Amino acid sequence: MKEFLIAMVAIVLLEVLVEVILVDGNTKKYIMATMSLVVLLVFLCQISAFLKKGFTMPNFDESSEQTISVDTQTLNKFNMLEYENAIKNITAGLKNDGIEGVGITFSYIYNIEGALLIENIFVDTGNLVIKENAKNININEKIIWYCMQNTNIEKKRIIINGE
Repeated sequence: MKEFLIAMVAIVLLEVLVEVILVDGNTKKYIMATMSLVVLLVFLCQISAFLKKGFTMPNFDESSEQTISVDTQTLNKFNMLEYENAIKNITAGLKNDGIEGVGITFSYIYNIEGALLIENIFVDTGNLVIKENAKNININEKIIWYCMQNTNIEKKRIIINGE
């Protein structure tokens, strides 16, 4: 590989030198075309030498000693960001429907692989404000709908005001 780089640099320097020395005209065009062919030839020779040496693929079968592990700490940070975003989406959706002041809190558990999951969603409606456009809707059903749309949690895991 070292020889290839030295040869390429030498040929390119020679080509630049020839280009500077020669006067513009037909002769310069032919010489530059010839130099380009030499560069191409050196490059192809290196590829041919590489192929003659043989190329072997690394062994990725199950018996290899390479192990792949998951960085659960980083994965959990991403999950927390996703869950925080879900809380924002739930409250924004409720606000768009005229329901404000709802407190949303998640409780978390770790699964067998160590990933962070939502165990329950606790909803506090103690500071609930209902706008004019939300007067004739079932508030609890709307809250449950937004929670289920933004998380992968069952309806029975959404606890409104401790019930």
